[in-house]
Amino acid sequence: MITKKTQDSEGNIVEVNKTNDELDEDLTKVEFWSEMTKKKAQVAQEMAIANRISTAETVEIEEFFDKNAEGNLGVDYSKGANIGGKGQNVSKRIYRFTGFNDNTDGVSEILKSVMGLGDSNEQEIK
Repeated sequence: MITKKTQDSEGNIVEVNKTNDELDEDLTKVEFWSEMTKKKAQVAQEMAIANRISTAETVEIEEFFDKNAEGNLGVDYSKGANIGGKGQNVSKRIYRFTGFNDNTDGVSEILKSVMGLGDSNEQEIK
């Protein structure tokens, strides 16, 4: 049993007793929501790039993705057993947008929906 101090909804400091299993479950929930937030941000980024591509007069895209890995396992009677490996990970994304074309109608509404902005929010995208 582990005692942890935390704040309740009213801001009061309270002690909570949790078992290791309960703490593991809490950690799993936090990791899940963190991963979901990361995925949502990636989707929003890709949607913003796609919308900008559709409104740009000129688009230049350079992407390089290369993942190499190799390994070996060997036995040399004079030196013994050896295990080796190496990996290489190269990635590069460059997007260049210039100007705007005539396809800019509705982009603000699309960005608002992707970013979760509604009428009640005073933030405006221009």
